[in-house]
Amino acid sequence: APRVSGLTMNMSVAQRTAGRTAGLAMVRAKKGVILFTHIRRAGGTVLEDYVLKPFVKSTGRKDYLCKEGELARYYKMDAGQKGSYRQPLRTSALVWRHCPYGLHALIGQGPSEPRMHVYVTMLRDPLERMMSWFAYCNKYSPNKCNAGKDFKNKGAPGESMASRFYTARRMLYDTTKTPSGPPQGTFHPNHLEYTLDDNYHTRMICGPPAHDHPIPIRPEHTACALQNLDREYLFVGITERYQESLCVMADMLGIKNTAFKNDKATTGSKKSSMPEDFLTKWKPYAASDELLYEYANARLDESLLSHSKCQTSTSIVESDVQYRLNKFGAYLQ
Repeated sequence: APRVSGLTMNMSVAQRTAGRTAGLAMVRAKKGVILFTHIRRAGGTVLEDYVLKPFVKSTGRKDYLCKEGELARYYKMDAGQKGSYRQPLRTSALVWRHCPYGLHALIGQGPSEPRMHVYVTMLRDPLERMMSWFAYCNKYSPNKCNAGKDFKNKGAPGESMASRFYTARRMLYDTTKTPSGPPQGTFHPNHLEYTLDDNYHTRMICGPPAHDHPIPIRPEHTACALQNLDREYLFVGITERYQESLCVMADMLGIKNTAFKNDKATTGSKKSSMPEDFLTKWKPYAASDELLYEYANARLDESLLSHSKCQTSTSIVESDVQYRLNKFGAYLQ
C-alpha cells in the first residue's frame, strides 16, 4: 500500500473520494440537490447568483433557503422536526446560505436509491475573511452583527478597531449561552454567532461535531473538516481565484457559459493593511482554517487539471498538486 506522510493508506484515493461525485449524475438529471455550504464573506453570493441559481432555473425546480436559526442547527432537532424537512430537501435543486455539512441526513436516502446530493463550498484566506466580516458588520449592520454599537469602547488601549470588534464578541461569548429548546428562527442565537468566530470554515465543513462546540475547537475537528472536504465535496472553490472557481463549478454542472465577472459590492477591507495586533491576537481563530485553505487551493488545482479550459495559468503540474494533497495524508485516513 502507498505511504503518505509516513502513514500507510487504508484505501485507495479513488475509494476514499468516490462520494464526491456520486450524486452529480442525479443533479445534472434534474433529480438531485446541491447542498451549498456558504461560508460568510467568501464569495458565496457570487457563486449563487452566477452559477448555482441560474442552474436551478434551467432545471425548472426551486431553491431552498437555509434559515440559520433552524435548519442550520438541524442536529438539535427532534425526529419530528427533522422529518418535516425531508420533502423540501428531496424536491429542491439547491439549498443555499449558511447551513453546515450534514444536511443530507435529512433527505431520507433509501438504501437502493442512487445518491441524490452533492456538496459544494467556497473558502477564503481565513484572516482576510475575518477582516471582511468585521468591515461588513461595521458598514452595514446597525448593531454591528451583535457586537454592539459600543464595541469600539471594548478592548485594550490602542487596540485596532478590527480587533476590538472580535474582543467585544468574545466578551459576549463568555457571558451568554445558547438557549435550550428546539431550533427556530431566521438567525443564529447570539451565543452561537460568537462561537462561530473561532475557525468558522472548520466548524461549517465538519458539521455537528464542531459547529457549536465551545471555543476552542479541537484537533479532531480539523481532521473531520479535512476528511469531509476530501471525501464528500464535489467542488471546493477559492474566493481569491473566483474566475477559475466559478468556471470549474459551471463546467461540472454542464453550463456552457463559464466566463464570469465579479461585480458584487465589496466592503473595501482589502484596501488597508491588516493591523498587527489583529494578526497576533486572533491568529488562533484561524489556525485550523489555514489548513483547510491550503488543502482547498490544492484541490482547486486538482479540479483544474480535469477542467483545463478554466485554467488561467499553465503552471499547474499534476505531480506538484499530488504532492501538496499528500501532505494531508495523516488527516485523511
